[in-house]
Amino acid sequence: MALARIAGADRYAGETFTKAAALLATAETARERKRGANAIMMPARQAAQTAEDARLIALKKQSEEFEAMQRLVGAQRETAALDRARAEEAARRQADIGRQNADAARLTAERDQATANAARLSAERDTATADAARLSAQRDAATADAARLSAQRDAATADAARSTAERDKATADAARLSAENATAAAERARLASDAARAAAESQSQDAQARSEREKNELRARLRDQLNVILETRESARGLVVNLSDVLFDTGKADLKPGAREKLSRLSGVLLSHPGLHIEVEGHTDNVGADSYNQQLSETRASSVRDYLVREGIASNTVGTSGFGESKPVASNGTAAGKQQNRRVELIVSGEAIGRTR
Repeated sequence: MALARIAGADRYAGETFTKAAALLATAETARERKRGANAIMMPARQAAQTAEDARLIALKKQSEEFEAMQRLVGAQRETAALDRARAEEAARRQADIGRQNADAARLTAERDQATANAARLSAERDTATADAARLSAQRDAATADAARLSAQRDAATADAARSTAERDKATADAARLSAENATAAAERARLASDAARAAAESQSQDAQARSEREKNELRARLRDQLNVILETRESARGLVVNLSDVLFDTGKADLKPGAREKLSRLSGVLLSHPGLHIEVEGHTDNVGADSYNQQLSETRASSVRDYLVREGIASNTVGTSGFGESKPVASNGTAAGKQQNRRVELIVSGEAIGRTR
């Protein structure tokens, strides 16, 4: 129990751990009451095995939890790397736009400088009327300069238009990247939601399968334990324990010493499994009147029930029924068949072993 608790069984396998604690408490109670070695050792062994089962379940769940966390961390790292790459691409595009804007500003300054030069040349032309030939040559040169500057201005205008177009394209690309980021974030949220729903469904299915498996295993262990004491078989109603009529005095309901010993051992096993219900059913062969056989079957069932209650089985978990000769399991035409029909059966059921009334 201590090892299971250290392994976290009380958190990850609470039901199994609680069951082990209950078995241990049963063993300790039997020891305090000095019930005998078998009554102590059987629940003690079961407590140890159940605690080990809880420890293994807890370790498995912790391993699965760690693996799921590792997968989630990996996915988050991949998403962060993708976001960084997109941010770097957007920054590079913004830098290109800034550089293009600087080039456009420089060309505009050169154009303004050319305009100033043209104005200066025009003033010199007005003040140099006397030297017409020189001014004409200067005017032609200025005209040529103006034409060149005009061509440069037109080229600068074209560059500015191209820069504007590229800036608009970069803005559109940034908007597209922003939309893609939003879409990716929505997809990540959807995937996380799907993963959480799938994990919840998987946990629910695992818990249901684990519960059914534990019930089947417990029922099989209980059947084997009971079969050591008395013939026990499995049915849709539960585990059927058979007490033949040789455990009673002929025609009576008094239990022989051998029957009391077997029922005492049987009670020890049943007490180690809380939540069980026992239905005691009496049967007879066809010898004698129907009313006599009916009363005998009921009396024998009540005798077995009373003994089980004295052994510590809760009275509200034990019921009785008498069927007389109405439910034979063999032919009443032979002595062997009649002996099989003279019996008391204990139907053991309960949610803990997957069989309910």
